[in-house]
Amino acid sequence: EIWDVIGPQIESVMRGEGATWHENQCVPIIRHGELQDVFWTYSFSPIDEPDAPSGVGGVLVVCTETTAQVLAEKRREKEFDRLRALFTQAPSFMCVLRGPDHRFEIANAAFSAIVGGRELVGRSVRDAFPEVAGQGLLDTLDQVYVTGEPYIGRAQRILFQRPSEAAPDERFLDFVYQPIRDETGAVTGIFCEGFDVTDRIRGEAERQAFLDTLAHDLRTPLTTLKAQAQLLGRQISRRGVPEAAALTERVMLFDELANRMIDQISELSDNARLVIGQPVEIERQPINLVALVAESITELDQAGGPHAFHFTHEPEELVGAWDRRQLRRMAANLLGNAVKYSPAGGDIVVRVSADDGDAVLVVRDAGIGIPEADLPHIFAFRARGQNVGPIPGTGIGLAGVKRIVEQHGGAVTVTSEEGRGATFTVRLPLEP
Repeated sequence: EIWDVIGPQIESVMRGEGATWHENQCVPIIRHGELQDVFWTYSFSPIDEPDAPSGVGGVLVVCTETTAQVLAEKRREKEFDRLRALFTQAPSFMCVLRGPDHRFEIANAAFSAIVGGRELVGRSVRDAFPEVAGQGLLDTLDQVYVTGEPYIGRAQRILFQRPSEAAPDERFLDFVYQPIRDETGAVTGIFCEGFDVTDRIRGEAERQAFLDTLAHDLRTPLTTLKAQAQLLGRQISRRGVPEAAALTERVMLFDELANRMIDQISELSDNARLVIGQPVEIERQPINLVALVAESITELDQAGGPHAFHFTHEPEELVGAWDRRQLRRMAANLLGNAVKYSPAGGDIVVRVSADDGDAVLVVRDAGIGIPEADLPHIFAFRARGQNVGPIPGTGIGLAGVKRIVEQHGGAVTVTSEEGRGATFTVRLPLEP
């Protein structure tokens, strides 16, 4: 069954045409009662015989079966083709760069679409994209290649120059640079994968602009109302109007309500910034943290409920350079959560103190607590404990607390045991 394959090869050697070499040659043989494809690497070498017509008296055969290796290679090739198809069709953009000059080995269709369809394979990034010089992209690639540390870029702004357009094309990209290593651990290339988030970023910017405009338009009449209420209060006092004290108190209530509405409008804008990862504005001024926390507790107490606040503070006043509105929001969130997540009521312990140049605010409740598995990410945007059940909430409050505290240069931590309450601790530098 093998002669049709090897017969002509042996006859060639016998005719004096020289040795032959055959690598991974398929030579079917009968095994286990059936004809099977079997692969061999072998050579036919002439055995010299002076008296023979061609000078060759025989053939030396050296062979090794390579079926397992050949089939394994075929499987690898098939898997590689499958992965290449997935790579090419992936919705995210991908490319593989090789060497210290970052030459394109492969790039998928999504990557090509972002860069205007230019030819990439075999070209270095510097050659393919001369316009990105000075934008930090090349320096980052060099850093990843030299250090072997991956890099994650979020909403990174890059200007590409498309051949058919005079103005650069502004794109925002989320991506990762992952070093590729050889068997010795040395970096030989970089795998890049990511998404074009330009539409999302522009949409978020437009929504934020709309909310900022809306907030401004809503604040304007409220500011006017506040000014008129203050003017009316002064006129009542000056003109000796009957029941002036009661009327002045009501006018001042209008003023306070206007203040609260302005704060709520500002919080709407701040929450929108939190959603898209933008910082909120900080307007520092001398703020007494003791008085601010006491005001927040009073507001919650006025709402009634089965909770008892226990507020201690030392010293009597603790003044730092902070943003009043943002700190009110921070305190209201922590105190409000203590109430909300203690549906059965109970004591809420609040303490303000000074420690090594920091103001320290501690809020401890005896409510449902936070499951241990949720603690590491409880300050993440839209994160909530798995045990909250029907208690309403958005998962924005604690993320906002963390953002506010960190923008003031401070830190917030939490300790908790499920079913036994939670303790939040905020540290704020007294000076920026």
